[in-house]
Amino acid sequence: MPSGKPKILIIEDESMLIYAYPKGFSNVIIIVLILVAVVLICGGVFWVVTQQGSGNANQNQNTNAAVSNVNTNNANISNSNTSVNTNAASNQNTNASLNQNVNASTNTNSDPTADWKTYRNEKYGFEVKYPSDFHVDESFSIISILNYDPTSPNIPDITAVNSPFYKLEISMLENKENLDLEIWVDNYIKNSQTPITVLGRKQTTIDNEEALEYIQKFNSRTDQTTVIYIKHKNSIYLLAAGKTKTTFNNTFKIIIDNFRFTN
Repeated sequence: MPSGKPKILIIEDESMLIYAYPKGFSNVIIIVLILVAVVLICGGVFWVVTQQGSGNANQNQNTNAAVSNVNTNNANISNSNTSVNTNAASNQNTNASLNQNVNASTNTNSDPTADWKTYRNEKYGFEVKYPSDFHVDESFSIISILNYDPTSPNIPDITAVNSPFYKLEISMLENKENLDLEIWVDNYIKNSQTPITVLGRKQTTIDNEEALEYIQKFNSRTDQTTVIYIKHKNSIYLLAAGKTKTTFNNTFKIIIDNFRFTN
């Protein structure tokens, strides 16, 4: 039987030694190399598969996270939209309430003469509004608007100090020569039977007509009087009221603001 040790052969050159292996030894080496290659190939395949699985897992995880973020953002947007809609509805209701209150306030305060009466004089060609609890006296050529009943048996003394009674007097005088308003008023005051002291004056307009407002005092009386002289066509209208009471001053101003010519 052949031994497992190699044999030494001497060929021509005795210094060259060639080792010869037993028969079948080369086949073993080939099988080993094939096994190593198979192991390496299997290991490589396993590694690739493992990496792909890990990549897919990471990709799925990232995809799920992204979807979760999208859902969260959508939920936040939905909540934001709900909040915006709620705020819009709230603001709309608030604005509607404010507008309603403002309109109600405006309607209440826009026309203080809404419940007033209207006096119209065809002869003198004018009309004027006055408080509903006031009275109109046409007994004389001067039209009087009073806060008391002139037909009462006990007519109050409106010239008394701190008297709660007062009146507005409206009269009309001719201006045949069609004088300038200021000249006419100067002549009227100068020729008055009762001396008049002028304390102040200013220009104004009444129903788009030229007018002068005088603060004057009759020398026979202690209280001041506001007289407005208005030039209209060939006539001069006088609107006179006491200036001693603040309440009446306000009422007087509103009455004057609602004075209108009808001819």
